[in-house]
Amino acid sequence: MGAVFFCMAGISQKRYPRIVMKEVKQISLQVRLVYSFILVALISILLVGSLILVISLRIFNNREAEHLSSIAVETSRELESFFQDGGSLRDLNYALSRYGLRNNVALRLEYPDGKLAGESYALTDNPDLNLSSTSALPLLPVVRKDLDFYPLEGFHLTVLRFDEYFFHPISLLLEGILTAAVAAVVAAIFLGRFIGRRMARPIIRLSGVAASIRDQDWEVVLPEPNSRELSELTESLDSMRQQLSFSFHTLEGERDIMRRFLQDASHQLRTPVTALKTFLELLESDLPAMAERRTELLDDSRQQVEKLSRIIQDLMELTRIETERSHHSRKICSMKDLCRKAWTGLNGKGGKNKLFLDLSGPTGMVLADPHRLEMALSNILENAVKWSPVEGRISARITIINHRVGIRISDQGPGIPEEDRVRIFERFYQSSSLKGGSGLGLAVVKRIIEDAGGSVSAGNNENRGAWFILVLPEAMEAQ
Repeated sequence: MGAVFFCMAGISQKRYPRIVMKEVKQISLQVRLVYSFILVALISILLVGSLILVISLRIFNNREAEHLSSIAVETSRELESFFQDGGSLRDLNYALSRYGLRNNVALRLEYPDGKLAGESYALTDNPDLNLSSTSALPLLPVVRKDLDFYPLEGFHLTVLRFDEYFFHPISLLLEGILTAAVAAVVAAIFLGRFIGRRMARPIIRLSGVAASIRDQDWEVVLPEPNSRELSELTESLDSMRQQLSFSFHTLEGERDIMRRFLQDASHQLRTPVTALKTFLELLESDLPAMAERRTELLDDSRQQVEKLSRIIQDLMELTRIETERSHHSRKICSMKDLCRKAWTGLNGKGGKNKLFLDLSGPTGMVLADPHRLEMALSNILENAVKWSPVEGRISARITIINHRVGIRISDQGPGIPEEDRVRIFERFYQSSSLKGGSGLGLAVVKRIIEDAGGSVSAGNNENRGAWFILVLPEAMEAQ
């Protein structure tokens, strides 16, 4: 049982701070500010009141000591007159009481050896008071005077004020401090609530803005900040809103493009697959007419397989480019040689239309992945071949400006529609008037060139055809 008790006690000790912290976190900013104002007010009143009380006591004590000293001198003179007029020690208590009552003080007369000679009735009525040491009444000023007249020569006269006359101003001062403390607490409550509301109002508004952003309200208006801290918070929140809005709309756009691409890709993949299936069925048939068209059917089947292969290759290459970096594969290579190699690698696709490549300009040494750069040039040249007319001319001109190597490839095809020029490098995008590709070729080009630190752009020639410009850092500059 003891072990169970200690275990439960340990658990409660571990949970208690968490519960307290949870309750503290639930306290609003206004309440915390009110508590802070009250605490500051009480501490200030305590410190200032203590300082005022100490200073006041010191000043009042000094003044009271001076006053009692003058009373002691006056009392000694009256005692001297009392004995000169025939007074005796027997009537000393009466005389001391009369003098003390008149000055509102207590008087005590002692022999030179310290024995009591007489005292006022005020001391007789308060036998607990010990005037042999001033430490008995630390707050009360006590004045002692040695008498030098007959018959009290060598006697000691003690004067003090111990009644409410001394404590009355102190009590008034304490009441004033207490009243000021209460007033300060009340003022702190109202001031804390007022300032807390003013401080919490913009925060509550920003909280509402954050809730609107959470609900995808991208047009929400942010409140005007009234402090530097809130200005920074508002700017950060507005920047977050813009970034989230951009990302949301970008994702929405990519989702639409992806949906359209999947539809187009499924259609494009279904078309060659259906054609291949038809060709194979015709090749398997025993019809005499099919024997004569066997070569033609095989060529068509081969083209459909190449189309399928190209779509799959573009998808795989784009995925590889977006998930990998090719810094380790970069080498110094010639833009001119890679362009010539890409043209040769088209396997005579330009020969069918009797196309000619006009390659001019310097060698153009760049730092890039040769395989990927050749692929980018091949995609551009293949588009030029696809849309160029019979016996058309494709030009590729290399220039070097400010340590940047650029190649401009232009054709004599129909050009790029104006509405498609901005989006032709987007992945999965296909022109509404120029269909036939996978929608990935130019996206692959853009990713390859940008990954190598370059840029790509496109436009239309003045007369006819389209142009593409690929720009990369020169080899020495890239290194």
